[in-house]
Amino acid sequence: MSYDEARAMVTHYARLGYARHVQTTCATASRVLGNDPALSFWGVFGIVAEGSYGEAITKLEGQLSGGDKEMDLACMACITHAHKSARVVDWEAVGGYETRMASAEKSASNGALVEFALFHHLADGGDAAKAKDTARRVLAMDSSDSRAKTLLGWIELTGIGDDDPNKDDANDAATASADVVFSGNNSRRQRAAKALRVFDELLSSHDLGGDTQIDALVGKAHSLTALSRYDNAVDVMNELAARHPGFAPAASEKAKARLAACDFSGALENAEAGLHADNDDTECHRIVVFLTLTRAGDYALARKQITALTLALERREPRNVKLLVETSSQIARVAGGDVGVLQACGILLEKASALSQKESPVVLLEMAHQLRFLNKTTDALAVYRRCARFANESRDARETQTQRIANSASYGAALCFLRSGELQDCGSELEKLKENGFDQNGVPFLSALAQMQHQRNLAGADETANALEKALSLFFQNVNKLPPAVDFFLAADPDTICRCALLFTERDFTGEMIGVSNGASSSSGRDTKACADSENNTNSVDLDTTRSASPRNSRTLEALCARAPGLIMAQEFLMRARFASGSVDAAQRTAEVLLQLKENHAEAHVMLGRIHVAKGDLDAARRALDAATANDFAVRQKTAYLVVSAQCRAASGDTAGSLDELEAAMSRPGVRVAMKRGTSSVPVSTADRASIFVSYANALHSLHKADEAEMVLDEATSVFAGTTVEIFVMIARCEAAVKRGDDTKALRALASVTPTSPHYPAATMALAKVHLKSRNDPKAFIRCHVDLAEHKPGDVNSWLLLAEAYGTVGAPCESVTALEKAQALTPNDPEIARTLGAACVATHAFQKARNFYELAERLWSEVTVGPSRERSTTSTTSSTSPYGSSPYGKHTTSRAGMRMELAVLYKRLRRFDDAERVIFSLVGSEFGDIQEGSRDDDQAQRLQKNTPNLSSTEIERNVNALKLLCAVKTQRNDQAGYLRALRNVKVFQEMWVQKAQRGLGETSQKFVDSAKRALSKTCAELALRYASFHDLETSLKLYDEALMHDKNSLTIMSQVADLKLNVGDAAGAEIVLQQITRLDAEHETANLMLAELMFLRDDVDGAVFHFRELLTKNPKHTTALAQLAKLLHRAGRLEEIDFFFENAERALGGAQRARPNPGFAFAKGLVAKSNRNWDQALEYFNRCRQDPFFFVEATYEMTEIYLAPFSFMTKKFSTLDANTKKQRAIAAEQILREVSDQRIEPRHTILSAYCLMSLGEAKLLDQAFELCAQVISRDADNAPALLATAACFDLQKLGAKAKAQVKRIQKLPRRADEAEAFESAWLVLAEQAFDAGKVDVAQDLCQKCLRFNKSCSEAWEIMGMICERETTSIDAAECYENAWRHCKQNDPGVGFKLAFVLFKARSMVQCVDVCRAVLQKFPEYPKIKKDIMKKAQMAIKP
Repeated sequence: MSYDEARAMVTHYARLGYARHVQTTCATASRVLGNDPALSFWGVFGIVAEGSYGEAITKLEGQLSGGDKEMDLACMACITHAHKSARVVDWEAVGGYETRMASAEKSASNGALVEFALFHHLADGGDAAKAKDTARRVLAMDSSDSRAKTLLGWIELTGIGDDDPNKDDANDAATASADVVFSGNNSRRQRAAKALRVFDELLSSHDLGGDTQIDALVGKAHSLTALSRYDNAVDVMNELAARHPGFAPAASEKAKARLAACDFSGALENAEAGLHADNDDTECHRIVVFLTLTRAGDYALARKQITALTLALERREPRNVKLLVETSSQIARVAGGDVGVLQACGILLEKASALSQKESPVVLLEMAHQLRFLNKTTDALAVYRRCARFANESRDARETQTQRIANSASYGAALCFLRSGELQDCGSELEKLKENGFDQNGVPFLSALAQMQHQRNLAGADETANALEKALSLFFQNVNKLPPAVDFFLAADPDTICRCALLFTERDFTGEMIGVSNGASSSSGRDTKACADSENNTNSVDLDTTRSASPRNSRTLEALCARAPGLIMAQEFLMRARFASGSVDAAQRTAEVLLQLKENHAEAHVMLGRIHVAKGDLDAARRALDAATANDFAVRQKTAYLVVSAQCRAASGDTAGSLDELEAAMSRPGVRVAMKRGTSSVPVSTADRASIFVSYANALHSLHKADEAEMVLDEATSVFAGTTVEIFVMIARCEAAVKRGDDTKALRALASVTPTSPHYPAATMALAKVHLKSRNDPKAFIRCHVDLAEHKPGDVNSWLLLAEAYGTVGAPCESVTALEKAQALTPNDPEIARTLGAACVATHAFQKARNFYELAERLWSEVTVGPSRERSTTSTTSSTSPYGSSPYGKHTTSRAGMRMELAVLYKRLRRFDDAERVIFSLVGSEFGDIQEGSRDDDQAQRLQKNTPNLSSTEIERNVNALKLLCAVKTQRNDQAGYLRALRNVKVFQEMWVQKAQRGLGETSQKFVDSAKRALSKTCAELALRYASFHDLETSLKLYDEALMHDKNSLTIMSQVADLKLNVGDAAGAEIVLQQITRLDAEHETANLMLAELMFLRDDVDGAVFHFRELLTKNPKHTTALAQLAKLLHRAGRLEEIDFFFENAERALGGAQRARPNPGFAFAKGLVAKSNRNWDQALEYFNRCRQDPFFFVEATYEMTEIYLAPFSFMTKKFSTLDANTKKQRAIAAEQILREVSDQRIEPRHTILSAYCLMSLGEAKLLDQAFELCAQVISRDADNAPALLATAACFDLQKLGAKAKAQVKRIQKLPRRADEAEAFESAWLVLAEQAFDAGKVDVAQDLCQKCLRFNKSCSEAWEIMGMICERETTSIDAAECYENAWRHCKQNDPGVGFKLAFVLFKARSMVQCVDVCRAVLQKFPEYPKIKKDIMKKAQMAIKP
């Protein structure tokens, strides 16, 4: 280390109160750098701070006589301080040194004065005010003195040596718990702002000393933290670590800054790095323990870490009482009530007590706090009293600290009395606090808590609950001003917060608890979604009811758990509170979090059982109970376990067993008679007790024990009279009456509840249910809800229930009106705005719906506040580290659902940019820019790195969002974007499968299989898309992956076989088809492909046999009929199709009934097209265009008939006049326009290009070329697109380029789905080869065409031309005859050539017959009559 770093470390440790660290640092620096008077002095200062005053005085007097004038003034001040701090004060010596100091101070140099001022600042004694005065004096003499400026900055920041009564006191953390005085928050922030200006001014100068620079950087970081600018503080500490690597505390200070910034993984990384460099770094040890408790919830590991911390303290700070108490206090606040951790904290306190010279009220106070955390209220009260007595008797302590300790003792005693139910004594302690001027935000909070504890009945309970909520809001407004880490938990007592949440639960949600416990749906469905909203907010606790839709019983608990998800106690209370409020989904998430933190948490398993019962999933409930029993057999005696077990038995028909379980539950302590307060076990809530009574009565009713059931309900009525659950016992009696068929009695009883009764809302809701379910009277049902809304026009829930009721009876417009009134009451509630948006969609008011959804998004953005969020870092920590991220997702269920609905609406309105923006805000902002993808592996690694601990719900949400993005990309015709989104769907589904297989959250094998099937379908869809791009290797790889996840999927296996057939891999296709037929011998698709396989092997008879078998069983299978027509056409045996058409007509009920059948018409159209009967083909295709299944394909077939795209480059097409081409193009364009122009298949784009080419205009040719280029850019080997490009070049008179494109097609492997394009390319090349005299090449190309399509008349025609040139007329006549037969005598040019070669071969009779056939169909073709027919007739005459 350098000298500057050593001095900065000494100052830093002295400021923290680490006396032994100061001594060690000075000794080490002296050994390395040589003796230095300043280091020697500060080393002795450490001895003074540790309490060895005699030894320190001796050493200081020796140094004072050494003659170093720079340190003399500081030495005399330190000697004076040591004398005053000693047990026996030598006032004579004190007077002498004070006189010498006064004299020396007048002539001291600036350096000596700075050391003198620094001592007073760090000693924090009675003369601390001299530090500020002396520093100002130095600056008056030399305004550029950086050390004096730095010292003034620290005085301004800490208040030590200042006159501010609210200055920071290092001991305050040890003396306060939930009673931290907050009134100084504003002044503290003001001081921090002033200090920041001082440090910024210093750091901007160029002549700053090394130690001063370090001290200023640390001061700036602390100032930024006090101002809640946590990210900036982290940046400053990064700069410090980079500039001064020898400054040892940099690691711990950097970790603290990151901890305040909620960068927990970064804080852990820095703390572990600090421990790697120094295994006894106590600050790093404390941070690691804090993170283990608050983030991972691993108490066993924490206990080991506390042991290591204790050993480090013994080695590094063996006599530091303040540090021991502070460490114990910080750990105890986040111990979550764990006995082992609190016992380890108690050991630290015992060490501190042993080191104290006398019994310390500070140590006693913390001991009392920790006894309270252990539920030892009697022992805690005794220690609180001792603490208060010693604090009052203490005369040597500072008055402010003494008063704070006394107030803390009274505060803790009040909480103990409150917990034990001794409310009168609690009130006495509160009166003491008021008399002592305790903080104004603390007493109302406790007072309201005590009043709510006292008012268990209905009278005045609402006002008391509202008062407690208001007091909590004020209390936490101050808590939020503290850094969101250690300081927060020192100020906000988690134990007390949990107590408040329990009281709110019993007050607000007894009804919902009963409803959920009985398996009914929650009456507060809005809360089910909204309760998770505060999971976003990791930095503040928002209790403003106008801004948060989360129930108040869980609002503060959610904030606690968001900041400390490892706090098991808070998670347990949150789980119970959410379930009680009807938020079963949120309760399930919390239970899953608990199980991740502690696998053997029996209560979490039981809670999952209760949740599954509420959802109706009894199998899952039984599995949860089995898991609870496996982890803790004693849980079978718990009340909640017995109730869930009873419900499962009842659902399975074991009513007697259910009754036995409920009888056991009734006999448990705290059910028939409420459990006394202060017991260590979790008490049974009033709502759960009532639920057990009602369930027991229902079980007795089921066993036809009506009298006993009535007795149980009578007992319940007596037990719960005057409580909030009284009405629900009454409702249970009414439901029993309805079951007996006496709904009139139920209606009379419920209607007797008057509007003045506090039970009126619940009774009215029950009355409405009876009207709807039993009487089927929707008007009376609505009238009840209207009465309830009019009874409480200011209650937003009444209007929400009315809106829900209108939706139930199918009145969406009235529902919107009710929701608008609810929104007028709570205009800042985003959930109501979202519900309004959904309601407006139901009424087709899409613009209005969009406005409401956007309002909801804006309101959610305003609700989600906080100075900083946990951010991703480039940490090297493992992504599975429990510290890496909170178990809560950043996006809550409700907000994510709203965004999905908004994106769907934007898609529906064709506002695709807005839809994508919303989807990216839901997914992309969390996991990076998913638009910028490269390879699948890279994308997967990037997403998995950014999403290490997503829950199943979050993964499912992202999958649905990305599927919606796929739909948007499809409508935008963005094929590349569609593919990227689908790849991301696959990545998230893989994560989903991995989580399901590990059993995190869901343990059902059914769920695992479902996740695998979903992943398999996505892989198959991706494979199909890659296959369309001719990426066969990737496609087959994805198909293999799909079959790995769903090995018996016949659909996927069929797709694999079809792909292999398409590329000509007959052997591979046969293997797959055999696998399909082994699983399903009657699989139609497989049998059709087997027929196709036989055709590829020239076994046409075998292929026809397969079709015959299939069509014999199902003659109306028009899809097979169409495929058979194509096969027979390629086999040259199309005439055999007539037999199958006759069978199909008979099966369809005759020719008249078969005629309108779209499938039959489509097959007939294919045959007519193959026969060159264009008009008839157009008629058939047009007939089936009304059918959605055949519409697109029929339209494409008609377009091809008009355009003849595969003959564009042939000689015959060039003979057509331009007007005919244009007319055909216009007709084709009109038909094609009926198909959506947003379709992404290449065929649609290519046909559009041919339409433009047929119009013949130059500028349109350019547009056609661009369309072809679009397809080729996505699929470079698309044969139809390459052929269309060649045709475009040919029309532009660019023959060489056209020929190059056609040759490119020739080099590609043939694909069955692009057969016509390949045949056309081969024929064009054959024509060109024949014209160039390359007869062998032309012949090979024609034979290649005929091998795949024996009906290719153009190939036979070219073969005839070759034979006519090279061989005899007889061979040419045979080829021309095949061409004439396969074109069905519909090509006069072929007929002319056949007649001509027959004439040359002297076959005059046949020649005349051909001529007559041509003239019969084409009378406008007189050339054949003049040139051939007459001559042949003349030759026949004798």
